[in-house]
Amino acid sequence: MLSTPLSEPNHATSASAVAVGITAYGSLLGRAGGEQLGLVSRPGLQPALAVVLYRSPPYDLHIPALHMPRVSINLTASSI
Repeated sequence: MLSTPLSEPNHATSASAVAVGITAYGSLLGRAGGEQLGLVSRPGLQPALAVVLYRSPPYDLHIPALHMPRVSINLTASSI
């Protein structure tokens, strides 16, 4: 088994792990109706870092209207 010191990260392994994670999450999100909108990474400089923008799938949530308008205020103790 190869051992890599913590002070010297294995960039090839780190970069591939990030790519696998992006692909896996994007695939699951796509099946749910979302999509990947953008990806920014800097190969060579920081291969284990990527920023991805996703669009979430629409939520199937419906809150029925109330017959009477009302206001709800929750007060909590806090120091100023």
